[in-house]
Amino acid sequence: MFSRKSSRIYGQHPDNELLSFVSSLEILRRFKGSIISTLSGPWDCCPLLPPSWMSIRRTYCNQAYQQASLYWGSYGKWENKMTVHNLYIFDRNGKCLYYNEWNRKKQAGISKEEEYKLMYGMLFSIRSFVSKMSPLDLKEGFQSFQTSRYRLHYFETPSGLKFVMNTDLAVSNARDALQHIYSNLYVENIVKNPTCVLGNTLESDLFSTRLDAFVRALPYYSPRTT
Repeated sequence: MFSRKSSRIYGQHPDNELLSFVSSLEILRRFKGSIISTLSGPWDCCPLLPPSWMSIRRTYCNQAYQQASLYWGSYGKWENKMTVHNLYIFDRNGKCLYYNEWNRKKQAGISKEEEYKLMYGMLFSIRSFVSKMSPLDLKEGFQSFQTSRYRLHYFETPSGLKFVMNTDLAVSNARDALQHIYSNLYVENIVKNPTCVLGNTLESDLFSTRLDAFVRALPYYSPRTT
């Protein structure tokens, strides 16, 4: 456990202390045996925090707790939660042109064809719901949704191609990555490739290799170890 002296590493301003504490979780993991129980309680009761934390607003503490919880396993083990699970590419008619997975632990329990249909049907329904029920005008439309365990990121091109990436909750926005996959990988290796027939399943080894390398190089990609 940290001593009072070691707690002085935090900044002078409470907000800075908050950021320092959250960013120091990697350091704190070495104390996982005694810290897990600490993180499960209110932040203002945490013995790791310097005295000035008592005056930090409750809203800031709750936000920090929610973010920190993403990085702690439910069984007292440190787990790197930042990862990419899988990727779908659909054409405008709902045909799955490409699929790949990296860190997917649970399968759907149905055939891949049925899974693709289920995914596309869900996307179609969500897009329709969002556009009709939104109280404001949406320029970009539906972009993502999240469950308690993962986040789905969605990007649609003007031609109707749909790129869908599932990640963990720690990845707040993968839109730039999906745009890069379309502009720099799909266009360059599929559209501009005379041997590839548009509308067919993507079977280009070059495209698959470069896509895999790009995903593995993302700052939020990390292979599961458990």
